[in-house]
Amino acid sequence: MNFTTIFAASCVTLSVSIVGGLYVASKVERRIDFDGASGSSSARLWVATPPFTLIGVDGKRFHVTAVVSTHGRKEATRFCKYLPIVRDRLQRFAAAVRVDGMEEGQPVLRGDKAGLAGDLVDAIGLKDTPGIEIIDANYPVQRVMRKTPATCEGSRLAA
Repeated sequence: MNFTTIFAASCVTLSVSIVGGLYVASKVERRIDFDGASGSSSARLWVATPPFTLIGVDGKRFHVTAVVSTHGRKEATRFCKYLPIVRDRLQRFAAAVRVDGMEEGQPVLRGDKAGLAGDLVDAIGLKDTPGIEIIDANYPVQRVMRKTPATCEGSRLAA
């Protein structure tokens, strides 16, 4: 074979592999965009509420913060938008439970967080039952959860 034939065959092979590579890359990119759109809404984003007070079984007051998991930034923004309703549900929750003590920054509750989770789903339209952690307000949230939750500034999600 001469040099021209080898060069032409190499060019054809290279052009076919480039076109094939671009085709595969475009399919992967579309899949990533599609998954990213659904993935961003299903990724958990934790949002901390303002501190509130729970009463212990002995009458002692515990200042705590609730950290609620939402499905992505859109739902977290909705959570902040309806923060007055969230505060109302937290007050109902505070009236319904009592604290038996504290363990590693988290109160040991006599009562159930499931009622609060259900109230939040009904009141502000969360997609799914959120995870809720109740943490002593004097204790660093990041230390208990090993994550830094987002916070609300007014009715907006803090950047």
